[in-house]
Amino acid sequence: MKKKQSIIQSIPYKGKAENYDNAGKQPVNWMSKAAQINRAARIIFKIVEKDFNKLSRQSRLDNDKSVEIEPTYPFLMDVFIFLAALAIENLLKGILMISKPGLISGGKLTGNLITSHKLSDLSIGSEIEFTEEENELLHAGTEAIESWGRYPIPKNVMKLKSSRTIKLVIGEIYNKLYDKLVYELKERDDSKRHGAL
Repeated sequence: MKKKQSIIQSIPYKGKAENYDNAGKQPVNWMSKAAQINRAARIIFKIVEKDFNKLSRQSRLDNDKSVEIEPTYPFLMDVFIFLAALAIENLLKGILMISKPGLISGGKLTGNLITSHKLSDLSIGSEIEFTEEENELLHAGTEAIESWGRYPIPKNVMKLKSSRTIKLVIGEIYNKLYDKLVYELKERDDSKRHGAL
């Protein structure tokens, strides 16, 4: 009988801590992971927009019993915010690596800032100015990473919200913020390479 092959094969890292540190200190690696997550987030947001439009049509047709209404699928706004927040987190951490490379040392992430999912803390550490809407997204993103983006309930009842309304414009705010952070990361990385930082 043939042995069944695993669908995922993980090979333990046997390199030096220095190689790990160097990989983590490269902003392009953080940007690459952010780009992967961003791609998924934008695909999900297209579905969110489609579902939103369907729900809008459905609410207008609710009183017209002659119209057959399509079933509604699970709404993916929470998943979009979760993925958007992860992409932002990676970009902010890439920016931090440029100015604070000591956040990775001895083969591990060091300190509360780099291991945090609190986007507002990471944004303060990045020394970038954010608009009020961007700060709202950062706050919602932190909540999504820590709770409602991936779990049905928060860690405790004190963090439970009775409801949450997220406007569709969040997609546009996210796209602008993502592009802003990519630009900032590239600019700071170029400046560091050319000795301006």
